[in-house]
Amino acid sequence: MSIVSDAVKILENRIFGSGCEDGLVRISPSASAGCPYEDGITVVTEYGGRVSELSTSFPLDATSKVSFMFDSPLKSPVQRTAACAILNVISNFMCFTRKGRACGEESHKACLDELIAQIAGKKVYPNGCLTNLEGMLLEAGSLYPEKRVTLVGKPEDADVILVSGDGLFDKEKLAVTERYFEGGDCASKELIFIGPAVTGFCVMHGRKHHCPYGRR
Repeated sequence: MSIVSDAVKILENRIFGSGCEDGLVRISPSASAGCPYEDGITVVTEYGGRVSELSTSFPLDATSKVSFMFDSPLKSPVQRTAACAILNVISNFMCFTRKGRACGEESHKACLDELIAQIAGKKVYPNGCLTNLEGMLLEAGSLYPEKRVTLVGKPEDADVILVSGDGLFDKEKLAVTERYFEGGDCASKELIFIGPAVTGFCVMHGRKHHCPYGRR
């Protein structure tokens, strides 16, 4: 069992008796732009008139009952992508969160500025498909020294670990996230979860989540 499975169990308990578990969820790739920090494929999830999206390196095209993920070991990256997609859309449907999609272009600069304010001067390890964000951080640091962060190649060298969707989907990246997650063996690092892909997961676990301008 993983921390993704734990989040699923929390959701299962929260929606018990609501009937949501019997509803069908539609998950499909989309050409729409996702979170600008991530370079994965955008996947859209639909349920009960609500729409959520995430970026992933493990896209899927499927229709499933919400209950598919209950008691599932979620062993593959695709299964974990599907589980997080369902966590997101059900959390939005049940009003556990108002965020379901990435912010609009008009909010990109403010979002980046707010993230940099949290991590400036620190050693940062990006854990996920965050190549785009790495470029943005390097550019901001070159223009404004006070905004400089140090990107490190090993999580053990970091002050802060930034986790995007692939930090939960990919087996090796999930292992890094779990190592430094609360209750793990090395839970001294600050973890900041990034983007709409991890919204439902963060709601269930009560974790720090940076997606201040995410849309419904």
